Amino acid sequence: MLAARQGRLFTDFWTPAQRIMALDITRIVGRIKCPTLVLDYDDEVFYPGQPREFFELLRTRKDFRLMRAATGAQLHCSPMAPQQHCEVVFDWLEDTLGRGDRGQ
Repeated sequence: MLAARQGRLFTDFWTPAQRIMALDITRIVGRIKCPTLVLDYDDEVFYPGQPREFFELLRTRKDFRLMRAATGAQLHCSPMAPQQHCEVVFDWLEDTLGRGDRGQ
């Protein structure tokens, strides 16, 4: 982290990976009260299965979307289909939060 803050390429990938693998939100997921969109991806390599588990633990208004390889939106964060990824997220935000009234 210190190297990255100084604009240098960091070389310690092991420590952040260990910290990420140790994360466990199962005890606090019940405290989430806001509407939540959970995305999962065909061929998820970082957190396979975890989005569905998280979704099932949520006790609030929630939506689950699986991004499919058939549309090119597979892999974590849909790197090959950013437009589709953003469309799903922003459509959900608009449906959930509304367009808002800006006096128009």
